[in-house]
Amino acid sequence: MTESPSSKKGRPTPKRRDVEAARKISPLAPASTKIEKKRAKEASRAARLANRAAYMRGEESALPSRDKGPVKKSSFGLSIHQAHRFRS
Repeated sequence: MTESPSSKKGRPTPKRRDVEAARKISPLAPASTKIEKKRAKEASRAARLANRAAYMRGEESALPSRDKGPVKKSSFGLSIHQAHRFRS
């Protein structure tokens, strides 16, 4: 396994900056194209609108976790009624 000092590897040692530049991905380069961003934005907006419509209809799947469940449904109407009744 020992090599004689006269034998060389056949190429010069690469400069550190060249090696790092070859391995580096530019952080300024966009991750996606403008069209892909526009499609993603439109899809996100459509999903958000659909979720909001479901929330406004009162669907359980669209409600936040604090408002889900049978106890919350029955107490929601009661609390509004009591808040109106005992308002000072």
